[in-house]
Amino acid sequence: MRPAPSSRILAAFVAIAILGVAFIVVPQGARADANAPTWTSGDFWVYTDASNPNHTLRVDVVGRENTRTLLGTTYDSFHTRETESTGSISVTTDKWVRTSDLGVVNSTVTVFNVVSITTFDPPQAQASFPLSAQKSWAVTLNVSIKIGGGQVFTASTSASAQVEGESDVVVPAGTFHSFSIRGLGGGAYAKLYYSDQAGYWSKKETYNAQDQKTSEMDLRSYHYQWTTTFLLIVVGLIALAAIAVAVLVTVRRRRRARGPPGTYPPQPPPETPPPP
Repeated sequence: MRPAPSSRILAAFVAIAILGVAFIVVPQGARADANAPTWTSGDFWVYTDASNPNHTLRVDVVGRENTRTLLGTTYDSFHTRETESTGSISVTTDKWVRTSDLGVVNSTVTVFNVVSITTFDPPQAQASFPLSAQKSWAVTLNVSIKIGGGQVFTASTSASAQVEGESDVVVPAGTFHSFSIRGLGGGAYAKLYYSDQAGYWSKKETYNAQDQKTSEMDLRSYHYQWTTTFLLIVVGLIALAAIAVAVLVTVRRRRRARGPPGTYPPQPPPETPPPP
């Protein structure tokens, strides 16, 4: 006997919910490529210096905007605001970042009322999604700088990086399965740890030419709405599946209590009058 259409639909619904749960609870150590983040206005990440708790960095997503480089090229990007603080001293830098490769388009900072603008054309890619171990990339770009009301200075350069590997990174905000990205080219370099779960860096390090670590910024807290939204979707699917199961079970029980269609409970035999 073929299952009823309602049963097939219910089975599909439950399967989707189970797959969603399986995806959301994949262990941190599971091996999988990392995809580009899905940022939303209001997302933020706060980092603390591993050697100086008074040194912090906060990155806020302001919103999605088109921004133009000093050479006149327009890119679709996210406006972020970085506030770096050491004690009572803070410096704020506005950056426009393209999430498809975490490429920096524009970096603008104001110091003593002097605005300094640095743009990258094409954007300075910090990743190449999807990330996987040993993946590398290189980009040739024009770096343009304008300080105050001065002229625009432009120079051509190149940048390259490679994914060294993936590991579970333990920081104050938790444990994040991350891909470590190392800048190439010799000399001092940075190492960035990208996490799908956090939607950005779980840790940032710098090294000198002798491979000695010179700084480390660890993720202390964050708010990445895409993770929360996806979790709510999965929970909603599970709740709908549970409701559907409960309804189906109730309907079947009622049908069994009534019996097959067209049947009636047995009637008592007619009474016969007593003999005279």
